[in-house]
Amino acid sequence: MSVIRALVAGSVTIDTIAVIADQDIERITMHNDAASFLLVEQGRKVQAESIGTHVGGGAANVGVSLQRQGLEAYVLGLTGSDHDADKIRARLQGEGVGLQHLGAVNKVATGSAVHVSSHDHDAAIFVQRGANTLLRPPHVDAVDFNTYDLVYAASLSNESAGCFPVILEKARSASAFTVSNPGVRQIAARPAELLESLHCVDLLALNSLEAGALIPHLLQRGGLRVQHVFEAGDDAPALLVDGLRTDAFRTGLPDIMTGLSDLGPRHVLVTDGAAGAYLLTEERLHYCPTIKADVLGTAGAGDSFTSTVAAQLVGDASPEQALIAASINAASVVSHIDTQSGLLRADELSERARASKMQDIVRTWPL
Repeated sequence: MSVIRALVAGSVTIDTIAVIADQDIERITMHNDAASFLLVEQGRKVQAESIGTHVGGGAANVGVSLQRQGLEAYVLGLTGSDHDADKIRARLQGEGVGLQHLGAVNKVATGSAVHVSSHDHDAAIFVQRGANTLLRPPHVDAVDFNTYDLVYAASLSNESAGCFPVILEKARSASAFTVSNPGVRQIAARPAELLESLHCVDLLALNSLEAGALIPHLLQRGGLRVQHVFEAGDDAPALLVDGLRTDAFRTGLPDIMTGLSDLGPRHVLVTDGAAGAYLLTEERLHYCPTIKADVLGTAGAGDSFTSTVAAQLVGDASPEQALIAASINAASVVSHIDTQSGLLRADELSERARASKMQDIVRTWPL
């Protein structure tokens, strides 16, 4: 079988990650809305357990993930013309990721992020998007999409999100397997554009927050109605029982997933953090729990999960196999501080999948 060529559009950043001991930073959890806050005393110098810099960003994370899984990955994005850009290029080149579509602009900094990690290590992240906001349709037009088998549109920043429908249309015209993994800011700013582009998407990937944010927009289009009286059993996972909630709506998970699938995607993936993930495909809903891990950082877990599902599906794996491999890869990623060190290679994924016996815990329901 020939190597699968993949193009990943999205952000690249330099991540500065500070790990703070629990006793040196306060955490307040608001039980009414499940939000948590890290608090630092104003004017106080806080001792960090470690501070390190790493390459991150959705396109970089997914590109490295796909490359390690045996695909031939290329990144479509922008950096500044600075030392941070040099670090990103060196890192991606060292992983074998193609850089011919990674452009550079002058007088704008390369994107960067600061992660503050403590307690459960679900880091607070401060982002300066920089050159990631400047991707425009001419950058996309310069790419020959006919040379790619998989096109992955990660979250696009600010005005760069205008390239989202262009990328998907070109990928669909080239008969590539298309993946959309939009962020919640992109959904909030351009919901109609996203929904109208789903006819070009093979795999739509959302976390539970992003899926919930689409509920009012699906209702507005008349694309969401109660279709399933779902009896999943007493031991069903919480999201399947409780559904997705917004301020004004509560919707069953199968209903929103089928509502999105009706707009075009053959596969709809909804991740629910440590509670597991759901994959709708061929009128069957599959659920896979997470694998227990010693969590050092949760950033990058979503990128690893979705990119692994995409790589597995485009390689003709079953939905169950795709979810198991993705759970294994995500567990490895969160066992590291940064977003890429834990990404596994294809042989490692296969070996861990064989040893895990997870086939016994993946659950499937017909819709």
